[in-house]
Order: sequence, then structure tokens, then C-alpha cells
Amino acid sequence: MRHNLVIENILTNFPNLEQGMVVKSAHGNSPEIKIEELLDAIISHDNLKGSYTQLGIGQQTLNRILKRTFPNIKLQGGGQTWCNQLLLLSDYKLCGGCQNIKLKTQFCRDKYAPSGLHIRCRPCKNYKDSLYRANKLKATPPWVDTNKIKEKYLNCPDDHEVDHIVPLKGKNVRGLHVPWNLQYLTPSENRKKSNKY
Repeated sequence: MRHNLVIENILTNFPNLEQGMVVKSAHGNSPEIKIEELLDAIISHDNLKGSYTQLGIGQQTLNRILKRTFPNIKLQGGGQTWCNQLLLLSDYKLCGGCQNIKLKTQFCRDKYAPSGLHIRCRPCKNYKDSLYRANKLKATPPWVDTNKIKEKYLNCPDDHEVDHIVPLKGKNVRGLHVPWNLQYLTPSENRKKSNKY
């Protein structure tokens, strides 16, 4: 089980579920499935095909189990999946950028998203936004390793922001969007620095 903390959180949010509970009895060649195995399969795959393959059952069987186990969850469409719904109900969300499961507090609000949260976590959103701005300004040289830039954004401490040492669009100088031109600053330090060098 890779997602023990998330599974525990889901189980506490559904009082009718308990650890070790059998959600499907063994029948013929079909295996017995416990609630932890079901949740792990759903959380490990953002689509049902991966989940029912991992469990060794068919798609219809999985749908029946999910509807019986979680009768109050109704998928509305618009990209909603069982994985996303279960995670949201347990204060977690799957990031569409790095594909990691993170706390909902690590996502920006988005009034247009069905969940009310941005599809990407803050570091991934900041990375994507900075790439957009940098490409817009043609500040990313074609020879730069963008994975190192992404790594810099993903490793940014929660209480800091990634800042360009030499601003991309300064008054007297223009910097490049390269790893060695990036630093971590607190939001107040970053606002104070503005686009000065």
C-alpha cells in the first residue's frame, strides 16, 4: 500500500467503512477485495482501467463495488473521477502536473474548476506560469535544461517564491530564465526587490 495516510483519512471520513472490511467476497476465479486494496487501486490510477486491472476484476464489477461502497458519491463529469472525488473528500488532491497526491491546501483556488481548486499544485502552477511568461518574453534559451528549472520550482520551500536574480524584464537589463538565475525569496522580499537588479 503506497497511500496509507490517504487511505486512513478516507476511512475516517466514511464512518460506515472500517479497516479490513471486505467489499467483495471471493467468487470463482475472482479474488476477495478488502477496502484498503480497493482504495489503493483507485488512488493509484486516475482511470478505472488501471484500477480494475490491479484488482483482477472486470470494469462492471468495480463500478458495482464503488456504487455500493460509496452511495453518496455521484460523478458529475467534467473530468471528475473516483480518484479525484475520494481524494477531495479526504482533504487531498491529485496534481495534474507532477502527478503527486498533495493536501488541498497546496492548491490555489479556481472558481471555474469543478473541485474549486486549480488542476496543478502551487509549485507546478508557478512553474507552468513562469514558463509561459518566460517564453512570452523569449527569455528561455533553446539550450537550457528545462528539467533543472522545473526542479528549482518543485523544491521551493512553502513559505518562499522563486525569483529571478536578474529580472526577465528589468529597467536596464533583461535576465534569462535559466537555473542559475533563480533564487528563493519570501513573498515580502520578492515584492520589495520587484524588477530591480
